[in-house]
Amino acid sequence: MNAAIAISVGNSAPRNKPIVPIDSSWKPSRSRATPAGLGALAMMVSPPPATAPGRRRDYGLRPRDVAPTPQSPVADAMPERIEMNLEFDIAAQQADGSWLPNWTWSDRYPEVWPQARREWQGVLTLRRLQSLKAYGRVG
Repeated sequence: MNAAIAISVGNSAPRNKPIVPIDSSWKPSRSRATPAGLGALAMMVSPPPATAPGRRRDYGLRPRDVAPTPQSPVADAMPERIEMNLEFDIAAQQADGSWLPNWTWSDRYPEVWPQARREWQGVLTLRRLQSLKAYGRVG
């Protein structure tokens, strides 16, 4: 099934014609992935904030973000970085078992950030646990 997303830019009204066609049946596949494409994707997370000493809490794309499971098409292109990211995730887990966002909106939206932070804390915790389970790091 194909769908489309209409995007408006600035003050312009959304266009009637789809700007970005979306194939909702598409799934990532190792068989369609090319070595050059996987290498390029792996380089997008290099140097990975989650594995570079002194930058582990920086906001940015992390190896686990692009390879949340070992079956992810790019997982084989950066096993060491993924391993380091998983180790960091385990060490960054809070005492209550959750993970916190490594960003904030509190300077721009102080009235809504506390609630948004709690909601993102739940989303991030679920994602981390799913990824850690997929890599065999939790039961």
